Amino acid sequence: MASCSTLYQECKDLKQRMVNEDQYIQKLQAFIQPRMQVSNGMGMHPKVQEAQQILMQRQQILNNLREPYDRKMAELINALTMGYDQLFHMQSELFNGQLEEFKTCQMRAQAGAPFNDKEERIAKLKQALETIAKHNIQLRQCAAWMLTLLQTTNDDLDQGYIMNMDRILAELERLFNDLITKSFIVTGQPDAVLKTGHKIGTELRLLIAESLGIQPQLDLARITVKIIYEETAQQLMARTANVADVKEVGKISIPVENMDYATRIVTFKNSKLTSVDKRNQAAKGGAKNVAETGDEKLAAARKYALLFQFSPLDVGIRPGKVELWTVSNPLMVTVHTTQVCLAHAAISWHHAFAPVNLTSTNVEAMAVSCPHMKQMLSYKFTQYTGARRTLSDSDLNYLLDKMLGQQHSDDQFITYNHFAERPLADGNFSFWKWFFAVMDLIRTKLMDFWNEDYLIGFISKTEASYKIESNGSAHPTFILRFSDSILGALSIGFWTQGEALHLHPFTVKDLDECPLIQRIITCPQLANISYIYPNKLKEQMRQDLEELERKRQQGKSRVTKTEQDKNNTRYYVKHQLTMVVVHSNAPQRQGSPGQATGVQQPPTEVSLQSPNFWAAPSSVQTSLNGDDSVEPLMSTETMFDTEMELVEEDFDFDSFLNPMELPPMGMEDIEDVLEVLKNN
Repeated sequence: MASCSTLYQECKDLKQRMVNEDQYIQKLQAFIQPRMQVSNGMGMHPKVQEAQQILMQRQQILNNLREPYDRKMAELINALTMGYDQLFHMQSELFNGQLEEFKTCQMRAQAGAPFNDKEERIAKLKQALETIAKHNIQLRQCAAWMLTLLQTTNDDLDQGYIMNMDRILAELERLFNDLITKSFIVTGQPDAVLKTGHKIGTELRLLIAESLGIQPQLDLARITVKIIYEETAQQLMARTANVADVKEVGKISIPVENMDYATRIVTFKNSKLTSVDKRNQAAKGGAKNVAETGDEKLAAARKYALLFQFSPLDVGIRPGKVELWTVSNPLMVTVHTTQVCLAHAAISWHHAFAPVNLTSTNVEAMAVSCPHMKQMLSYKFTQYTGARRTLSDSDLNYLLDKMLGQQHSDDQFITYNHFAERPLADGNFSFWKWFFAVMDLIRTKLMDFWNEDYLIGFISKTEASYKIESNGSAHPTFILRFSDSILGALSIGFWTQGEALHLHPFTVKDLDECPLIQRIITCPQLANISYIYPNKLKEQMRQDLEELERKRQQGKSRVTKTEQDKNNTRYYVKHQLTMVVVHSNAPQRQGSPGQATGVQQPPTEVSLQSPNFWAAPSSVQTSLNGDDSVEPLMSTETMFDTEMELVEEDFDFDSFLNPMELPPMGMEDIEDVLEVLKNN
């Protein structure tokens, strides 16, 4: 780059000398020519003779300048061409290397992969882009100045140089245009699964904004966002579609934002996706659409992207203003909760395994290795649940065996069909649907159990029974595992009366009614079991979880009631649900789904019930269900459904049960009775 400046200065000096000599020669010729005509046939005037001699000398000087000038001009054109080639390779390496690596890490991070050095990568990208922009500006200045100088001299011998210089300048301007365009990137991707009515939450930066020297334009710049189909985004990236012709396929509440003056960052933090068009949703392998089929699977299959367009910028290059735009990574849009699971499956597969350049049209046809799948599951689990404890090797091996329906090996490959479409042997749902329900159960109900390592979870019923029986009566243990046959459910396996039993799994709804820790602590059949697998004390578990809950409650803000609020507040009696396991000897139902062939299951049943306020509880026998040998029944009849309200006046429940013995009641008495019935 420095050599170009030096050569330009040398060429400029030589050209200026040539111009001066040419102008002097023209003056001499203007002096000599009329006097030669006057002195025709007469003796030449001495002054004319002297002028002719000087003219010949000047012409010789001009001819002598032409040779070094042509040589230096050739060197300058060669240096500018080499400078262009260097910039071209620098840009290509930057875009195909650093920038693509950044975008790949960003997309993998949407599938849960760590991306802790994001800001450092952005800073390095910004520095590299600014360096290339600086060199491009210097080369363009040199070429533009030389072109202007050549055009003003009006020398026919310079026409070749003018054409070469104009070509180099045009190439540098094209390169600069591409540099600006690709420096406009999405630095904060929107959520992988967007819900209509929810905020978009994305961030964009023009990384070489400071290098452009157009601050007034940037201060007034406006950035618009549209939601488009993934296929349209692919066409834009391949340059087979014009951004001006792209039509949005949904509505966004605030589609326009301005660039922040201080940070030069654009955020769409308040914009919401209000609606999206799914009418043309195409079925995979078929011509029907959602409007014809009403299939929720088809509604969750369409991928979208966000298109961001920057206000056209005048950066002083031909042919005019630069059009800036960029697209987000593919995302899914859900309009109903039934679509969320399938949407996460499709987009997680895409973000974890697809190339970042949006050129792949059928990502679901890819096959990935078992090690890559393990990594993806581990990252996705941590991202979705937010758990501190990650999946162990044994957890991942269990998951892959479950996905493939057999013991896996690392040289096997997994397809999207294995991952999210093929039903498992234990139920009529796919692996992903089962895994997603487990993650949701941990995230909402079992986080402390999981983080503190009290929840084994990913273990088969057969293996859990073996571990419980191995400890036996010498070291009675209970174990917490996820159900194979019921989505998002947890079962308790324990040792009692010389055998391993498994309770019918608890779902999120069950744990809403009575938390897991309360079920464990209040269950009489678990009272004499002091250990939770593998060798942790149950009492220590209770203390740890209660301490975590106490700290959590202390961290929450407390609302202090006024004296008037306290006077108006009626007092309530606390209650708790108690889990009771009723063990009855009953024949084991054979051939239940999920049972391992040839494995003898305990011929017992266990049920659960809670105390009844009005009458003594009767034994409730339950049937076997799915892969679990026993089924719990938690009655919703308790002493008080929620919190029994104590009225200020005494109320005779015995009289109330016999209408004939009811005493006369006034309006206040009736209101109290209605209140009791309401709370009962």
